[in-house]
Amino acid sequence: MAMMPMPAFTFIPVISSHSGSLFAIEAQRTSQGIPDPTAALQLRPVPLISPLGDVIDALNALAAGSQTRLIWRLNLADSSSDNARLLEQAQDLLAQASLEPEQLILCLTNTAPALAEEPALALIAKLRELGYLFATQDQTLGSLWLRLLHEQAPDLIGIDPFLTRGLDQDPRKRLLLTHRARLAQSLGIKVWAREIANEAILRICQDIGCDLLSGEALAAAETDASRLASSYPQVIDQRKMRRRDDTDPAPVRAQLEQLPTLSIDAPMQQVFDLFRQHVEQSYFPILANSGRPLGLLQERDIKRFIYSSYGRELLANRALKKTLTDFLRPCPIVDINAPAELILEVYAASDHPPGVIVTEDSKYHGFLSQGALLRLIEQQNLASAREQNPLTGLPGNRQILEFITKILQLTDCNRALVYFDFDHFKPFNDRYGFRHGDRMIQLFGDLLRKSLLTENAFVGHIGGDDFFSGFEQIDEAKLLQIINKLLGDFTHSAESLYDAVDRERGYIEAPSRGSLERQQLPLIRCSAAALLLPADYQHPDEIESITRRMAALKKEAKASATGLATLRL
Repeated sequence: MAMMPMPAFTFIPVISSHSGSLFAIEAQRTSQGIPDPTAALQLRPVPLISPLGDVIDALNALAAGSQTRLIWRLNLADSSSDNARLLEQAQDLLAQASLEPEQLILCLTNTAPALAEEPALALIAKLRELGYLFATQDQTLGSLWLRLLHEQAPDLIGIDPFLTRGLDQDPRKRLLLTHRARLAQSLGIKVWAREIANEAILRICQDIGCDLLSGEALAAAETDASRLASSYPQVIDQRKMRRRDDTDPAPVRAQLEQLPTLSIDAPMQQVFDLFRQHVEQSYFPILANSGRPLGLLQERDIKRFIYSSYGRELLANRALKKTLTDFLRPCPIVDINAPAELILEVYAASDHPPGVIVTEDSKYHGFLSQGALLRLIEQQNLASAREQNPLTGLPGNRQILEFITKILQLTDCNRALVYFDFDHFKPFNDRYGFRHGDRMIQLFGDLLRKSLLTENAFVGHIGGDDFFSGFEQIDEAKLLQIINKLLGDFTHSAESLYDAVDRERGYIEAPSRGSLERQQLPLIRCSAAALLLPADYQHPDEIESITRRMAALKKEAKASATGLATLRL
């Protein structure tokens, strides 16, 4: 009788989008070398604690001297007692391997049709108490997912692969992923984009700002964990090449304060000494042994001990078992690469802390006080005012040129650049005045924003009645459909700015140059010149040539019956 093959594992690297370093290893059970997600979901402590031990041994061999983490699935449908026993046994295994509890990330899943929420929340509170990190895979937990976001926010959220599959071909998925990532990050949760299949999807996930990445486009899964690299420079190279101004960490670094810190295991006497040495400071960050920030210690929470006759002696008395954990206050935590706008959102969503803790590669990097956050707001407002067109609020020429420069560097997708210009705008301005002319420009700016931003397009205002849009990934037929609808909507909406007489007859009368006769001039329409750049067009340095071609194509658009001209390079 043939023996059944022993269950094996595949190890999937989870990589930091910011540093390119190995953040964690996702372990999946396999059968004869084929990943078996069902088996991975059905982890039970008694039969599978030995496989967990094998995986922890592999992690220990790989993570020698580092803080690499293991992602292991915990099924909340299992009995609470079984899962509690798994946590305790895992703690013993980690201790034997000289690993910290936070190096085990428990990815919560559920296979039950109905989940008992209170026991699940109690288990989650227990794993927090033991020092584990935990993750969820999007909304697989049903209604418990919302309660977790509110009461026990996970450390990271794994995006459902449904959103990443075909992401480069589906603008609606990109919009959904953008909103999902922003929600998680505004709550201080890292976003993990999974099953990234190609470089185009990788690029989109990086543009959106996903913190963690895994999938074939980055690195193949391994059956031997020792084959995994500790860093993946291709990820950070892509990020540097594509960095946007709003993710430049320089403005945040300039505002960082380097506060003294305390280890979570520090004796209380050290706490008193630190407050005595820094009398001007009323709070200090508390760090885990790995350097990961846990929260703040605030002077007001230990005042009654500091100023009590025997308070210090009481706290220093080990019999009372008072530790820094008893005084730890939560504090929002953000990555140094987070956009300033997101940092301010994270702070606004918290309960008036004295500031924000900043990390780099998950380790403490500095502190942004309330004053520093106010300075960031001021800088952001000034930069926004400088870059936007004051009439429409759309990005101006510098950002348009930056977008064109970036899009010319792409080589893995179809791209398009579109130049918009009004026809017969001057007669309208002369007839109705510049205030009405400004309203016409604002009308088109609003239509452009509403029509194209939902398609993940870039839109900008060159000046006057000249506008621009660009698409990183677009099907030609869909592009033409979108632009034709936009032009038609504008023609219809623009009629509302004419008086009834001009609107009814379909033209305005204006004096002819050098003659007493009057001429009939058509109502305003908009022309569009669309330059199509297929995936195989690779000329990153041709920005001057591109802008000249668009200007020439605009003349063709004005002469056409539809107002649209296209050119494929």
